[in-house]
Amino acid sequence: STSFRLAEAMEYGCIPVYISDTFSLPFDKKINWDNIIIKVLPNEINGLYNTLKNKASQPQWLMQRQQNVKKIYEEYFKMDKTAEMILSYVVKDV
Repeated sequence: STSFRLAEAMEYGCIPVYISDTFSLPFDKKINWDNIIIKVLPNEINGLYNTLKNKASQPQWLMQRQQNVKKIYEEYFKMDKTAEMILSYVVKDV
């Protein structure tokens, strides 16, 4: 369900905030997620508001992140691209 919510956020052009102890992201060998999402450990939640406020005050950072989100969504998460990626894994493993 993580990848579904991730794709949903990206579809709407949002910068995903991923809160977890362990970060398991789709296509992690092909995508540099550090340039797309904001990763937050559970013990950092109390500072999340300030982190997001700080990021929101950096227009260049926001624009670059939003461009990255759009690019990765288009390349990997649109229905046809997701099907292609799944097929490439299946065919490779056969």
